[in-house]
Amino acid sequence: MGKIISAQVKMMDGRNRQLTMRENGFELVEQPTGMSRQDFFDDNIVRQKYYPLCVETIKKVTGAPIVICFHHLVRGHGTGKPFAGLAHADYSTWTATNLLQDTPPPGIMDFKGRLSVMNLWRNINPDSPIQNHFLACCDGASVLAPDDFISVRVPTWEGKETHMYHMCGNNHRLHKWYYYPLQTADENLIFMQYDSDPHVKCRYTFHSSVSVDDGTLDYKRETPSCVFRESIEVRCVAYFPDAENTLPDWTLPADMRVDAAVEACKTHTKHVKASPDRRYQMGAASFIMADNHRGWLMEMLEYNRRVAHHAAYKDLTDDQQEEVAERVANDQNWKSFMDEWAATMFEGKDPLSAAVEFVELHLLGFQKWAPVHRDRTKTSIQEGHIKEMVTGTCAHFKGQDRYPFTTLKASDWPSVWKRLQAADLESKLRDLATSVGT
Repeated sequence: MGKIISAQVKMMDGRNRQLTMRENGFELVEQPTGMSRQDFFDDNIVRQKYYPLCVETIKKVTGAPIVICFHHLVRGHGTGKPFAGLAHADYSTWTATNLLQDTPPPGIMDFKGRLSVMNLWRNINPDSPIQNHFLACCDGASVLAPDDFISVRVPTWEGKETHMYHMCGNNHRLHKWYYYPLQTADENLIFMQYDSDPHVKCRYTFHSSVSVDDGTLDYKRETPSCVFRESIEVRCVAYFPDAENTLPDWTLPADMRVDAAVEACKTHTKHVKASPDRRYQMGAASFIMADNHRGWLMEMLEYNRRVAHHAAYKDLTDDQQEEVAERVANDQNWKSFMDEWAATMFEGKDPLSAAVEFVELHLLGFQKWAPVHRDRTKTSIQEGHIKEMVTGTCAHFKGQDRYPFTTLKASDWPSVWKRLQAADLESKLRDLATSVGT
């Protein structure tokens, strides 16, 4: 990413201007919730009470027959979530269309049609309208594509990457920015993140938190030290199955697939080093430390081929997948990099201690597993079969040829279980199970 620059732009009051999703890419709508401020800090209440209101609003504004809320974020006092004071759009075409795998439309296989990703943003304090640090949106009709788009790749906790856009300031004099002063808790600001239909006026809405002073704004990267608002944003994906198909075709020609997948695989697997998730890091390192690089590559390739997160893996045949794994595993530069990194995951730990940490991290991450495995594990926890889960996990990883289990024997499994008992694993798992839906 290049240097971030500041640009002063006029910030206009959006009220009484009839700004709409269709013409401008955003719209302020009246939508009382009947929820208290504290309700918004409870994720379960948000999903149960607020998500349905968001779905209803998106359907009314856009006419979408299928709307799914898939993420929300609360900012304000005590959340530790800073305001995003940079003009950006969160979804590229690649990122948005991945939602077909992550959040598919129910009951529709191989969806074709139109896909839109939208945010709903509101004040959550019914006792105080927003005084500053407003959310401002740039009129999509005033943005020049692709001149104003700077593509940015951002690593994710899973060791993959996401794509988004930052706004180029070269044409800032042409951009029309709006905010809604004193936005109340009964008002919801909807804005377009991505629309697959190339014929609509506003496919993307650049937005930013802004501090308004005398009608001008100086974009600043630093988070303001004082808080003048508390807010929630909910992300939704809308599906229009009866619309003309405007989804991109990511299919690569057959003669390009293996080479493209090899390069993508080397890049993506190296991202594990930057992942903040130790569970994910140790999972990869356990294959590599056992000199089973190919096993990890095959697991990663199979997952990515199944969910089609990247075009390079989508259409690989079984033989091509084998070839990709073989070529990457035999790349000495890649292997040296991974060997050196993997050893750091187990420094200072004997195999038994490493196995205890590995099993604990693995089981405590069950809420992120595929639904069928997650729900089966939740049932086992509720029925008290945690010891069996621990010993079964050890045996499973040994069968997969994964360090440190390759150096241990089945007679060591009870020791793993005793240490995890002492670390209160049972209580931790039971607490998690109560918060995981089926």
